[in-house]
Amino acid sequence: MHSSVKVQSAQLLLGQPGWETTGSGDLAWLRDPSDRRVAALAAAENGRTEQALAHTAELQATLKKEIISRTPPDLNLPERIGPWLYYSRPDAHGGAPIFYRQPAPAGDSSHHLLPPEPSPKETVVLDLNKLETGGALGMMKLSADHRFLAATVDTAGAGDAHELLLVDLAAAAASDGTPRPPLGPPLGHVHACEWGGETLADDGHYALYYTVPDDLGRPCAVHRVRLVPSPPPRRAAALLGGAPELVLSEPDPAYFVDVARTKDGALLTVSCNSKTASEVHVARARGGGGLHLIRAREPGELDHPAATMFVVPLLWGTSSGPASQASVEYYVEHCRGTLHIITNAPSGIPGSSDGEYHLASMPLAAALATPPVPPASPRAAPPSFPGAVPAVEAALSNDAALADLAPETPAPPPWRAVLPPPRGRLEDMDVFTQHIALYEVTVAGRPRLRALALSAADGAVDADADARFAPLPPAARRGAALRAGANRDAGARRVRFALSSVLSPSEELAFDMGGGGAEVLARQQELACDMGGGGAESPSEELAFDMGGGGAEVVAADERAEELALDMGGGGAEVLARQQELPFDMGGGGGGAEVPGEPPFGADDYACYRLTAHSWDGAPVPITVAHARNIPLDGSRPLVLFGYGAYGQSLPLDYSPEHLPLLERGWVLAWAHVRGGREMGKVWHEHGRGLHKMNTFWDSEARAEDLCWLAMNTFWDFEACAEHLCDEGYSSPPLMTAHTHSAGALIAGYIANNRPDLFRAMVMRSPFLDPANTLMERDLPLTIHEYDEFGDPRNEEVLRYLKEYSPCDNVQRQRYPAMLVTTALDDMRVGYWEAFKWARLRGGGGGGGGGSSCVLLKVAHEGGHRGAVHMDGHIDNVAMELAFLIDAVGTGSERWDPQATES
Repeated sequence: MHSSVKVQSAQLLLGQPGWETTGSGDLAWLRDPSDRRVAALAAAENGRTEQALAHTAELQATLKKEIISRTPPDLNLPERIGPWLYYSRPDAHGGAPIFYRQPAPAGDSSHHLLPPEPSPKETVVLDLNKLETGGALGMMKLSADHRFLAATVDTAGAGDAHELLLVDLAAAAASDGTPRPPLGPPLGHVHACEWGGETLADDGHYALYYTVPDDLGRPCAVHRVRLVPSPPPRRAAALLGGAPELVLSEPDPAYFVDVARTKDGALLTVSCNSKTASEVHVARARGGGGLHLIRAREPGELDHPAATMFVVPLLWGTSSGPASQASVEYYVEHCRGTLHIITNAPSGIPGSSDGEYHLASMPLAAALATPPVPPASPRAAPPSFPGAVPAVEAALSNDAALADLAPETPAPPPWRAVLPPPRGRLEDMDVFTQHIALYEVTVAGRPRLRALALSAADGAVDADADARFAPLPPAARRGAALRAGANRDAGARRVRFALSSVLSPSEELAFDMGGGGAEVLARQQELACDMGGGGAESPSEELAFDMGGGGAEVVAADERAEELALDMGGGGAEVLARQQELPFDMGGGGGGAEVPGEPPFGADDYACYRLTAHSWDGAPVPITVAHARNIPLDGSRPLVLFGYGAYGQSLPLDYSPEHLPLLERGWVLAWAHVRGGREMGKVWHEHGRGLHKMNTFWDSEARAEDLCWLAMNTFWDFEACAEHLCDEGYSSPPLMTAHTHSAGALIAGYIANNRPDLFRAMVMRSPFLDPANTLMERDLPLTIHEYDEFGDPRNEEVLRYLKEYSPCDNVQRQRYPAMLVTTALDDMRVGYWEAFKWARLRGGGGGGGGGSSCVLLKVAHEGGHRGAVHMDGHIDNVAMELAFLIDAVGTGSERWDPQATES
């Protein structure tokens, strides 16, 4: 097959000596987006791309129409928080959603309702459309007494720095219904925010904490500002009580700072997180002490030098001794005096897998009862630990009873593992007054929601109560994603969560953790019929209760699924359980699922299941595939393979309307769950990052001193998946395409250089393609933070490894797959110049070895790393990408009849 995309070979505009070092010399201007030469170059590339794809304009318009028709409205169900019901409605003029609240009705029925019709009882909480600056909402935080609202707004569009708005919700709205204006000018250059308690007991002021980024966009410090409420009856205003105060400053550029309040409102946490380690500071959210006592990170930065600071070595070890690794991560919540912790520290439970996340706990009083540490000391570390390791730091208030808890000598950390690491992975937790909900994924890729009862006395997990598992509809069995819902009400008995699959839009469910079943609150495909979002209550259904999801499970008829336990130390893979081959109903019932659109999409006509490829070392690599049930598996169908493999991030398998146009044209969609992600647990990430991206192995027939090759796990996993899909008849190289984003583009770039015969076309969004050079630029955003993932190139071994796989360092004179590369001039995460550099394939790299290569570059002026700011622009980009892939393979543009029978 030959692509109808025609682009003549041309000498690169930038194909000249010195291109490899864009940070200095004659090409330093390329890194300045305000330089007119950059604008001219971007315009030239965009013009070339538009010309090359002009003949696909009609196809792009059709694809865009299909995507829009398959995009359901968001499930903006109201959320009850204390005495109020909060919700949003779409703006009548197509602007940003408008947020409202009204008094919550008695009882617990509000979670069933769609956003209610306008009511005299409701008031506007926030309307961004009324702001002169506009912008996208980052986050909203309510003060504990619901009087004040803090909101961060991205007015620049890059997504890394925001303005902080303050609104007094007790102030009366204007008589014409105009929302309350923000209090004074916004605070600029803010990343995140959180409130302290209702008021500070010593002066009656409110305290608002917020993080600020440094010059490279890293949230590096926490500040506090006081709000002085006007006394009644003048409640229409509140003033900032003095200049912001520094609470904590983090000098280590590998650590990002965040601030949050535990769900019960009792504690304020300040977290310092790198890619591989955590440090959590804890203080009481209300009372005279507040966060006065949290120390700064370097001498001279202490906000309150007379304060006492306590460091708790919470997760350095178990009862049997110190942990064996420094890379300990943990996340903290609180309930009635017990800290609930998700951590990857060794659990100390025999037979459990160290390094995987699990649930631990410790009494808050014990966390506070540790000897003081000088406030100017560096990040604490046990003597046996090399380098920086995490700690939990707890600031004591002025409460004398708490101060008396500090012992004269250190005691062993009284934390304990509540559950061993699950077979699979633990993703997150939600802590409520009576229960804790754990979001998990099994080793077979199925989402799972587990509920544990908490003791009424101390908030610890009740050891005598059995765990309960939420029953999930059939869509959860393969190719599905479960995400936490709106659960800010600590007293709720039901946990809300959203479930969607590759083939089915999201549905929001509520699981009664105390003994009831799970109930569907709303489905996106049902809401899509009522674009007004008003009034009607969504039908609900009771689902059968699954007592744990074990044993045989209904899966796809064409799936041969196995649960595997992989010994990453070299012991191979062990089959734990084989699943039955039974009919697979994605519809959640007998009637069959249907997604509205033009025409409607019938999910029952499509299959979604998991395959297993085997990489170079025998490791089983999961592949999720989706396609029409009646396509022939003879290599005649086009396929798009998605990959990422970085930062321990699993590929999302939730519903996306941009996937449906390809499925309806007989394409196969596949997701390669390669090492570097976390689909198979944390060890899966560890074996695909840093120097583990490359495992040195020896040719058994070669001399011992001869290095055969460097096997890059992440890249070779992807290659193995592609080859397996071709071997099994899902596609063939002339019809194979790849789609990657950001760090995932390293995979596509590596394959393009080393196996250009395996793919016909590739899409690379905001691609990271030049790691060897970029990671040397320590003045770029995120560079030092990335060392935990890719290594520090100042180490010669690391630099050599980076250059072995860096796409930009390994361009060949050969015919490459057709490629569409997109970038944005305001991308703060990956420099746009990497995409320009990669475009040299058009001339310097792709001109030989059998013909020219089609390399198209689309440059946006705004949108940052995530792409277009507005949904319409995003859909335009997606339609362009899909049209490019369809055109490149030269087939798969006509709609496929999923109900046709073979003749």
